[in-house]
Amino acid sequence: MRKLICLALALVLSLGAVSIYAEEGKEEVFDGYKLSDNGTKFIVDGKVNENLKTVLVEYWDKSGEEPEPVKYNLVKIRDFAEALKDTDRKFSVSWNADERKVILTSGEAYEAKGGELTALDMENAKCEAQQNITFVVNGEEKEFAGIFINGENYVLTSRLASALEVGFTQSLKEENTNIVYTTDSDIPTIGVEDLKAKIAEKDYTIIYSWGPWCYYSKLSQPQIQKHAKSLPENAQIIGIVNRYKAYKLDDLSAIYEESGKAPWEEFAGTKEIYDYLTEIYAGEEDALNYFPRIFIVDKEAKRVGEDYNDIWDKLGEEYYKAHNMAEEDEMSDEEFDAFYPTIGDAFFKQIEK
Repeated sequence: MRKLICLALALVLSLGAVSIYAEEGKEEVFDGYKLSDNGTKFIVDGKVNENLKTVLVEYWDKSGEEPEPVKYNLVKIRDFAEALKDTDRKFSVSWNADERKVILTSGEAYEAKGGELTALDMENAKCEAQQNITFVVNGEEKEFAGIFINGENYVLTSRLASALEVGFTQSLKEENTNIVYTTDSDIPTIGVEDLKAKIAEKDYTIIYSWGPWCYYSKLSQPQIQKHAKSLPENAQIIGIVNRYKAYKLDDLSAIYEESGKAPWEEFAGTKEIYDYLTEIYAGEEDALNYFPRIFIVDKEAKRVGEDYNDIWDKLGEEYYKAHNMAEEDEMSDEEFDAFYPTIGDAFFKQIEK
């Protein structure tokens, strides 16, 4: 059964040097690392930075029973520091050779080493695994997936930006475009008591916890927007945006079909709010770590009815039984496109009842 849901969990993979030999019938294999330009551009605070680049790094992970191809888009730490040096999110970079620590400190001026924001000769670059190196960001040790290229640290941009509390995401409007914000998100925050008050305003509230980064959340958007237009007066939707620090309202406008604005109130998914939602959901552990999570509460914030994913499971089982499909079978794209809207229809029909 095709079940689509996002888990908010980033896996850290080791980046050890590998040596793989070609085998008949497998993908292309090679020794060490392969570098290439992925064509991605950066927009920093609304301006294109032509010189800030990521490099696509490919290698074979031989740690399991079978070798697995791994691909990472990595940015040079010093390039990122140079690009942000005149912003509110500037940070310094230093190297403690005795303790083998890369130290990053927010708010401190960056001192250029030379060679920042210059083109990388990928064919002749020397690549090595990051061995026995500790990254320390504002006094706290962090794990960054990455490698050495010509003696410089290249790491996952998303992990680096998150550690430095820099807004970073892939554009929802332009392909192959990374967006970097050095100012705070303008998605409104809300406290728990204010959220309780808003919930109390209506007999029923649909809590719509979703992530702009999540394909499956975006898949649900047209259904939620369609049903938002026909909600009765005693019901409302409250949207909670996951990883909100990486986005601004203008980014989200690409998702909304008509006005460019959500047809419901939308708030930042802060830890405080997620702790509260986890409490009132009162379901399986870590339920709010899966996206989208859509459920109904009454005006006292007591959960009622079935949540979106429970209905999906039930309708999916009925569909498979009606079409004599085995559990391991997959719907075709056409079948799924016809089936998926029935989930939203059944979920929102609960409000009518």
